[in-house]
Amino acid sequence: MMSRRFRIPTCSLLTLLSIATCVRAAEPPRSDDWRAAAASYEYGPMGAVAGIGEVFINRRTARGDQLVWRGDLVATAPGARAAVMLNLGGQLALGEGTAVRISEGVIATEGGTRAPILIASLVAGDVVVRLGSQTSAYIEAGGSAFRSTPGAAFRIAVSGSGAVAEASVGEVLAEAPPFLPNCLLSRVRKDVRTGRLVPVTKDINLAKKGVEQIQLLLICDGKPVSGRQIDFLIRPPIGHFHAQTFNTTTDADGIATANFTAGDAVARGQIIATAPGLDVEWISEVTIHGFWTLPKKLAVVAAVGGGVIVCAVKCRPGSGLTTVPPPIFIP
Repeated sequence: MMSRRFRIPTCSLLTLLSIATCVRAAEPPRSDDWRAAAASYEYGPMGAVAGIGEVFINRRTARGDQLVWRGDLVATAPGARAAVMLNLGGQLALGEGTAVRISEGVIATEGGTRAPILIASLVAGDVVVRLGSQTSAYIEAGGSAFRSTPGAAFRIAVSGSGAVAEASVGEVLAEAPPFLPNCLLSRVRKDVRTGRLVPVTKDINLAKKGVEQIQLLLICDGKPVSGRQIDFLIRPPIGHFHAQTFNTTTDADGIATANFTAGDAVARGQIIATAPGLDVEWISEVTIHGFWTLPKKLAVVAAVGGGVIVCAVKCRPGSGLTTVPPPIFIP
């Protein structure tokens, strides 16, 4: 029998493990950690966000610590604060009423090596950036673009007159932002009667292992764009195209086509499509359900119920009619 002095309460043990995990997660990445993150940055999260007050990720309320993925829009409500820890090295501190879209990448240095870079677009408010020793940043804000040296620490704020950047460590320099056309990526389908393209606004709702064709129209400056790559990402991996990530090219009419196959489990998620090099994206909510959706349940109940009523009226003893058992439905 175990001596009393060696017993450790389960709750205390779990608490110690939780604290140890949180402390390890809060540690900044080591100088060589970014290489593993860069190798898989297209497929995994780029960091995690935690905040005080109302914090949103892609306009949805973030509860507790949540992962942040490439291209996410992180925002804080008035009176709220948030911090984003980056896997590539560094962190962002968002002030109240701030909205910033963040991404990441890898760039070639003058010495021929590769280094991580934070890529962001500050829509409103202010953000304080502290970068890892090898990480630089490129941030667009208020119609201006700013590029920092590796390991820099700086603040960028957007106001009615534009954006201002101030560095406390390293340098942050203003430069002319690249010209980007005004583009729109939207889902469409061809009307069989008129042959015209019509918009599709509903989200994707499929049975398990169901298949749905997705056609996205890319228009820039009012004209369809052909031969442009469109990247698709399923998050979390609740189905597949040919893989969790998939890309295709727009045809002569500016349409990219992809066939999505649902997984074999009930789930919810998103499909996100982007055009590399363009400030455009398309997001659809995806729901994967079993056979017994509400419309099918009502149809089965109506069919079986109707058979019972008819039988109750006509299948009386001596009527010469034989009762037929209701059909068996196998989901």
